[in-house]
Amino acid sequence: MSYINSKKDVAMLPRLVPNMQLLVMDEAVSVVKRVVQAVVQLHRATLAWLAAARTTTPEMEQVWHIITTMKNTILTMIDHDNDGVRTQAIKFLEAMVLLQTYTEPDSVTREGEFNLDHVPLTLKVARPRKLEEEAKMVLGKLLAFQGSIHISSVNLMTCMSSLTIIARARPQFLGKVVNALEILHGNA
Repeated sequence: MSYINSKKDVAMLPRLVPNMQLLVMDEAVSVVKRVVQAVVQLHRATLAWLAAARTTTPEMEQVWHIITTMKNTILTMIDHDNDGVRTQAIKFLEAMVLLQTYTEPDSVTREGEFNLDHVPLTLKVARPRKLEEEAKMVLGKLLAFQGSIHISSVNLMTCMSSLTIIARARPQFLGKVVNALEILHGNA
């Protein structure tokens, strides 16, 4: 089960990730939106790379540090001035929750999907428990964002869709999602 296509792909991560970090803070909105989409894949590939390694190198630690910095940057983009950037941030946060949580027997998953099930507990660079805690915090952010009064209709639909996908893929969060949707319906 390989989540990275080749050794060439892995070799590119240390060169690619720092450049993406610069682009995620670009002034051009179209660039930022595309970079946020790409970071979803980089996040998954980097975590898979770390999980597959027998030992971690300083280069791997540096790449993970940059990925973590980009995750935090994108997390703040949920309040960005541009609606399209907020939409991409919502989709990124959805992917982050799915990547950084464990599946359950009732989980609806795609074949070959990488998630926390594939990360060894012994991984020191990206500790699974810490990743799971971060995912739960991100889910809380999404739930709060859905209920905010300044959300646009497009982002409300995107957020509701993302929360529904999360609830199907991670039934442990179903109660929170249903509760948030009921509150939203009650306020409508």
